[in-house]
Amino acid sequence: MKLKLIIIFSIVLLLSNIPPIYNILHLIIDEDHYCYSNGDGSMTCRDDIFKSAGMCKFDSVSINKSLILYKNRFGKSVSTKFYRLFWRNPLCFWRWREYFTEERYKMPYRDWEEIKKIRGENFQKTNFQAF
Repeated sequence: MKLKLIIIFSIVLLLSNIPPIYNILHLIIDEDHYCYSNGDGSMTCRDDIFKSAGMCKFDSVSINKSLILYKNRFGKSVSTKFYRLFWRNPLCFWRWREYFTEERYKMPYRDWEEIKKIRGENFQKTNFQAF
């Protein structure tokens, strides 16, 4: 009985990290999972892994262009350190492959509640705010 459970769990784990099934799980479960913010909360974004368009497709070039555009448009000093607002959850077995291969998980993590305290209650949203 134990051997059957181990085999079933192994098959589910393996299949959940193979691209077709992995993509379906991401579409259903992880739609709003990948959120980022700079240190002061003046710029936030949400990465949609299935859409290539948009301001926050995760890569350092897109993020740096967005920060420069924000600074030039509003003339404000902006925190250039970007953080991921999602943590590694070991129970989300369909993301295990990502934890070791994706660049997004190498970014420093910061809790959104900490950033909201720095940002303040009276923060005026701009088009650089995804949430």
